[in-house]
Amino acid sequence: EAAKAAASGAVGVLYARVIAGHGLVSMDSDGLSDPYVRIRVEGRTQRTEVIPDSLSPRWRSSGFVFAVSSMDSVVEVECLDDDVIRSDPMGRLFFRIADLPAKLGQIVRRPLAEVPHGELDLELAFIAAACAARAEETPSASAPRSKIDPRPQASPPPIGSAVWAVWASVDPRSGNVVGYPADVARRLEAALAAGEASVSLGL
Repeated sequence: EAAKAAASGAVGVLYARVIAGHGLVSMDSDGLSDPYVRIRVEGRTQRTEVIPDSLSPRWRSSGFVFAVSSMDSVVEVECLDDDVIRSDPMGRLFFRIADLPAKLGQIVRRPLAEVPHGELDLELAFIAAACAARAEETPSASAPRSKIDPRPQASPPPIGSAVWAVWASVDPRSGNVVGYPADVARRLEAALAAGEASVSLGL
């Protein structure tokens, strides 16, 4: 996504994931709320699903991605109570793009402003377009690489020429290579020529 953002002229992408709320304010007559979280940056908005009847909701939705055009842009994270007529505010948070971590996986808990109590667990990161471009140009250490044997490869023997074979096995006790006796080798050669999958050596 960051590489795509770079192609469109953006400075990078914001990744935002809302994880959970803790001790949120009650907005309904039953002492509970129906919270959801709305994230806004540079005029674009995305939101989580509503968790009904909860003051400690957990959201299982995946993260949101926004292309960002300026490091000075501000991310607004707002918690709201879902109602039929309108959504009531339950607190907000603000983050400057330039202050966000550059790696995923850092989860923070922040107290909501403009309300008596309530916190949100969030994962926020800004991936710069320049970093993404360098990562795409550098081959991954885990990426499969073609193997080239520098040793000269033997050419297949011409048709009609003799091909020599040596029949041997490895002694499992000593690890030494042991050649088969001549009569055993002849039986193996005959079986190979006949296309047999197995041969009895009479041992």
